[in-house]
Amino acid sequence: GWRSLNSPSPTDMSRERSALGAPPDQAKERHEAKPVRHRRHFSENDSTALLVAIGECRRACVVANSKAPIGGPVYRAASRLMEEIDLVAEVLTGDRTHFHLGPCGPFGEKPRGPKPQVYDAEFEKMRSRKADRGSD
Repeated sequence: GWRSLNSPSPTDMSRERSALGAPPDQAKERHEAKPVRHRRHFSENDSTALLVAIGECRRACVVANSKAPIGGPVYRAASRLMEEIDLVAEVLTGDRTHFHLGPCGPFGEKPRGPKPQVYDAEFEKMRSRKADRGSD
C-alpha cells in the first residue's frame, strides 16, 4: 500500500490517544471546534536581525556578480535576489537604497541634486539656467 511499514495505522493512533487518557477522537474534535490563535509580533530586534542577514546576503550577491559572466544564470539570479533584498530593505527602513554604496562626491560629500529615481522639475530648471549662463 501507500503507507510505509513503520507508520502507525489510524487505529493504532486512536489507541495511543486512548492510552494517553484522551478519548479516541476528542483531541481532534476539540481542535477543530476552536482553533488556537497565536499573536504574531515582528519586533524591532527582529527587524534589525533580518536587516543584518539580508545585508550579508546582498554583499555576497555583489561579489558573485563581480565574478560571474555577465548575463549568465548566476549573474541574473543574483541580480534578481539583490532587487528583492532592496524591496525588503525598503519595507524595514523606508529606503530602497539602504544597502547601496554611499556618496562618492569630493571629500565624502553627498551628491547634489535629486535622487536618481526622482525627477525634480525645480532642480532641472535651475540646472538649465546655469547651463544657459555658462554658454554666453
